[in-house]
Amino acid sequence: VKDARRISYAELPGFPRSGVSGHAGEVVAGHFAGTPVLMLSGRAHYYEHGNAAAMRPALEVLAGIGISHLILTNAAGSVDPEMGPGSVMLLTDHINFSGSNPLIGEPSDRRFVGLTEAYDASLRGAIEKAAKATGTSLHKGVYMWFSGPCFETPAEIRMARVMGANAVGMSTVPEVILARFLGLKVAACSVITNLAAGMTGAELSHQE
Repeated sequence: VKDARRISYAELPGFPRSGVSGHAGEVVAGHFAGTPVLMLSGRAHYYEHGNAAAMRPALEVLAGIGISHLILTNAAGSVDPEMGPGSVMLLTDHINFSGSNPLIGEPSDRRFVGLTEAYDASLRGAIEKAAKATGTSLHKGVYMWFSGPCFETPAEIRMARVMGANAVGMSTVPEVILARFLGLKVAACSVITNLAAGMTGAELSHQE
């Protein structure tokens, strides 16, 4: 990002605080390939605050200043033994297994958001094209959201596989729902950090 300017979330009223290592908690504004971009470095997770809508103020700001496209990233565990650590997966859909939703309590009928096309086809196509042009291997699949903060059990991973999930994690889905509620077009990618519980015989850790 060229001409980057950084603002801490702490300086922005209503922005969430993230206490998770690896999340800087700042807004970065600049240009990428000649296009103005705004990046949110870090998110607040449901398991930190018990609030699935913790990122709503930040996303409302993005929508309010005219941003129309949102690309989300996350670290995830792979359910597929052929998609090992270091792989990148482009989300085609998700499964919300958290038992929560960021639109619970929203008073307007806008809360009934359609998610058939939650992940924008044209934006996904652009990411696939960019991956091909740069020689980047790109997997595609379904992400399952667990509430966390505990890692999944081997039985839950077997269930996730049967239900059609390719990766599991503790984020992203709330932001996708909120972004679609706000009218943003969305795409998301998972960086695979580990094989999920029960697949290697080793216990998982956040350091992975």
